[in-house]
Amino acid sequence: MERIGFRRSAAKINRLDFILLFCFFVSAIHQFIALSFGFVALLYFSQRKDAEGLLKAFYIFSLRASSMSVLIFDPISSAGLKYGLLLGYAITLILISEVSESNLGKLIRIKRLLLVYCAYISVDAFIVSSYPVVSLIKLFLFAIAFYSVLKTIASTYYCDWIGFFSRWFYVITFLCLATIPFSVFRTRNGFAFQGIFDHPNIYGIFGAIVVSFVLLKSDGNKRLKLFMVISTLYMQYLSRSRTGLFSSIIVLLLYVIFTNRKRLGRMFFILIASVVVAGIALILIPSFSDAITRFFWKSATGDLFYSRSGQIYRYSLKREANPLLGTGFMTPFIPGFHSYAIDLNLYVEDGNIFFAVLGQTGTIGLLFWLLLYVGIFFNGNKDLAHMFIAPFVVSSGEMVFFSTNSVGVFFYVMFGIFLFTGINSKSNNRFIAESYNGKFPRKTLEKKYMYRSS
Repeated sequence: MERIGFRRSAAKINRLDFILLFCFFVSAIHQFIALSFGFVALLYFSQRKDAEGLLKAFYIFSLRASSMSVLIFDPISSAGLKYGLLLGYAITLILISEVSESNLGKLIRIKRLLLVYCAYISVDAFIVSSYPVVSLIKLFLFAIAFYSVLKTIASTYYCDWIGFFSRWFYVITFLCLATIPFSVFRTRNGFAFQGIFDHPNIYGIFGAIVVSFVLLKSDGNKRLKLFMVISTLYMQYLSRSRTGLFSSIIVLLLYVIFTNRKRLGRMFFILIASVVVAGIALILIPSFSDAITRFFWKSATGDLFYSRSGQIYRYSLKREANPLLGTGFMTPFIPGFHSYAIDLNLYVEDGNIFFAVLGQTGTIGLLFWLLLYVGIFFNGNKDLAHMFIAPFVVSSGEMVFFSTNSVGVFFYVMFGIFLFTGINSKSNNRFIAESYNGKFPRKTLEKKYMYRSS
């Protein structure tokens, strides 16, 4: 019954997916069309109180607003309008999402941990940050987006979110594959592949997210899934994104260990065989050895971390300035400078998520941050552990964890799926079964099994 109910839901999602896909590409013509699409979708799904449709539109708009290549997509340059719409989506999602009793306790526990973390950061910002107001705004945007995504997925556990995102990733992956022969899609630095994204490292991150979702897609052609994974790994190699490629490999290993244990022995054999073949190729094929060397060391053959030297230096300055409290959440560190000006375009590039949290919020902030995500881990579905770990692995090289107008939204979706997918409570199963049988209208079911939470 449960599987049939999900299949019926998927048919509905497909129609909505097609409309959103069409709007996504039409919005590429000009940023005004993109902003109009975002605003109209917000009004339409809000009026219908459709949390499922609104979250999908939220994802589409955040993807369109941030990461796409200016060669194809007219960029949305107004930070105020962009953040305003994203904030509108997040607040509306919180207001219209209704959470079942089986998920409500878990959501409340996570909300309390999030509030504790936010309370500390708010006080810390006025003590140490060079731009305390900007720190508060960025904290609010992160917290509201993070919580809205978690609450929406908790209230729409019956939706095939993995299928929805996988279908979108198929489309974007095939678009990126089509751009490989053209040098114009290497414009950021002249040699590293970036696909339809605006930077090779962004594609590398996106590739790891693609692998995480595609592995979990239960239906469909297995050969297509294999093709998606292999082609993504190949494009990550072309992008010269070490973080992206290593993250995808780690996700594959975690998936086998936690989710697909039956094939652990076979995958271990494949891994050993791959290492042996790669080792032989490194010895016998000079061109292969040179290619691997260039990938790992990039332009600096003597220093593996040469490309990260600037980030390491900035972290050391922040750490020395205030090891206990840090130097301010998501704002540049300027010694002796303190301003209440509002500038959402202030750029911070800390590279590593742990260095970023430690440098920005200090040792105390790191402890509160770890408390939040340890709480998420112990409340989640351990069979999907790779969905929990992947955001941290990706953010170990590219710190986009708190970027609410970029791929950070994908990370929050992954945490939501980790927390609320795979629940087999009686009320959930009965909701799905009765929805399929048509015993109750959908609105009656929602009133019967779900209610609004704060």
